[in-house]
Amino acid sequence: MDYAAAVYNALTVAQNLKLQRLQNACVRFVFGFIGWRDHVTPYRLALGWLSVRRRREYLIALLAINIIRNRSPASLASRFILTSSRPGLRRSARRRAPPLCYTAPRTSTMNRSFVITASRILNELPFPIDLTDVACDHRTALYDHFLSLDRADWTDRCLAEGLVLVPPALERGLVPAHWESVKSSRIQSTIISILYLLYCIKLFSSPC
Repeated sequence: MDYAAAVYNALTVAQNLKLQRLQNACVRFVFGFIGWRDHVTPYRLALGWLSVRRRREYLIALLAINIIRNRSPASLASRFILTSSRPGLRRSARRRAPPLCYTAPRTSTMNRSFVITASRILNELPFPIDLTDVACDHRTALYDHFLSLDRADWTDRCLAEGLVLVPPALERGLVPAHWESVKSSRIQSTIISILYLLYCIKLFSSPC
């Protein structure tokens, strides 16, 4: 899921759902007792994993910050325009100025491009971010922000559909024995890779 995440950002709802189901299979694998009719989201949130959509946005933000700070590759770096480099730009005295400025895209394709998507994500962050200071590490703050958005989405869905916010199993503290080891993005990527490999083996070994 992480590989070339910035390239396949413009996914359809159906394509994103397929990736989300793959991640859900990983969460079921980790816990081992989630029913097939049970919602996986609260268990994923308990692990501290981002949804595939939020994780893609998180990786796009990190890549954009790295490009802007290192000014490389130049073909992409030149497309990001810092608001601080436009002193004549009109700004609101009451609102914090966004770190990046860009022209509103005229087509839906351009609206889903990497530069526009990354600029929009960074501008919508609720906390200030320094795009010029290489020493500043915003990874933890970014991850916590996107995880809070996922949690807010799940809370809103529970209120709208009358779902249980926290399953009884999680309330009783039923967690895997290897709980701490799976609460990392590296382990998550490894589990997804293994399950995807098993899926491909099953797919190609089945008779036509």
